[in-house]
Amino acid sequence: DADSDSDLLVFLDFLAIPQRPFAEGQEERTPEEEDVFALALLHLDSVFLYADYLVHLDVPVEVPVDEGRVVHATVPCEDLELREVGRTLQCTGAFAFDSVSAVEGLPMLGSATAARRIMQGKQQVSVTLEKHKYGLPNCVPCSDRGWIYLERFITMVVAAMDKEEDFVDTVYSNKMEVLQEVHAGAQCLRQAAAP
Repeated sequence: DADSDSDLLVFLDFLAIPQRPFAEGQEERTPEEEDVFALALLHLDSVFLYADYLVHLDVPVEVPVDEGRVVHATVPCEDLELREVGRTLQCTGAFAFDSVSAVEGLPMLGSATAARRIMQGKQQVSVTLEKHKYGLPNCVPCSDRGWIYLERFITMVVAAMDKEEDFVDTVYSNKMEVLQEVHAGAQCLRQAAAP
């Protein structure tokens, strides 16, 4: 039971750790924020291992209206700042998070070098953009994401170190499947560690 005089601290990883830019006009993380991020990752296990309550939310990805809408435009070359993200050519600056599928009608296939060659010496170019107001959405279900599975595994370890009957008072989720997965994993770990 939590002592009524206890402090309640809530850790929301998305809010507590500096994220990469996700909205128009946001700057990249500063060197200081990079240091905070690295330090947070170094100690993230403590957040989970010493927590009294662990909550795992599993929500479906809601793709925003107009996500991926294709737009053809003529833009000044100086406004078209590009970076390669996997196989996607992503805009930074004026068209933050939009991806470029073609420049002057030529498919880009994720190559910033090819786009820059086409833009060289020009004031403006015609581009085909896919609009991604909040960046490319991660449509991978929560249960299939490696980072989330790691968080759940750490919860399994915490639950395995605790009494089995305390599970219902320490681990919470909005999805019964998540609770069952974590509970089953904790049971396996507890059995493996038994003499």
